[in-house]
Amino acid sequence: FAFLDDVVICSPREVAAEAFQQVRRALHDLGLAVNFSKTHTWTPAGECPPGALAPLWCPEGLVLLGGPLEDDHNSADQDETRCIADSTPGQSLSRGWFEKRVEKMRTDCELLQALAARAPGQFPALQIALQLLVFCVAPRADHLLRMVPPGVSGELAGSVDQLLLECTNQLFGFELDPARAAQIQWRLGDGGLGIRRRGGPHASAAWLASWAQCYEGVRRGTSWEITSLAEAAPGSLSDRIRRAAEDVRDHGARGAE
Repeated sequence: FAFLDDVVICSPREVAAEAFQQVRRALHDLGLAVNFSKTHTWTPAGECPPGALAPLWCPEGLVLLGGPLEDDHNSADQDETRCIADSTPGQSLSRGWFEKRVEKMRTDCELLQALAARAPGQFPALQIALQLLVFCVAPRADHLLRMVPPGVSGELAGSVDQLLLECTNQLFGFELDPARAAQIQWRLGDGGLGIRRRGGPHASAAWLASWAQCYEGVRRGTSWEITSLAEAAPGSLSDRIRRAAEDVRDHGARGAE
């Protein structure tokens, strides 16, 4: 499948090299060429692919459509499809990718503070900076929160909340007390700023919502189905879904049973 100019090939190991060559030939017939500097291979089994694909192997995982794809190769349920990694020791791609995203957001916040400090007096700099914070900077974490399980994203989502609060304090020129810090998370129509929380159970809820939207498509397109959550093998995808649902339920959400 392809998304714009990003082409993804999924195939059994024994035919992967030939599948890659066929796609290369098809692209060549269209006047297109593969950019090998951006071409990588990866296998959930953790084994280097054979033949011409070996030099393209990325054992730590791939960044696919803006999100990290990796695996622990050690799950107790080897027959269950696993996609986005959890916080298993030795895994670093998901955490490193999320940390880079937070640092980019930190740079954006610094630019907003510079905008507010240097704008002419008649310029509504504070209002514009807050709008950019709510609608441009804060959502940069949301894509990863929907892709990465809460085992990784939960802790880092808390750092996003702290970053957004610090930026708001800098823009206002004073530190918000706890009550006002909570109020900025309210909707604009309710008297807040719309800087909604990302950490805590919200990270679990975002990941669950993503699975709720795509599960039927995954089930139809693959042989994988969610197993009985109560009997899910530790570390399996079903187990991660169960733990995320319990986190949301334990924080008062209805319908998460």
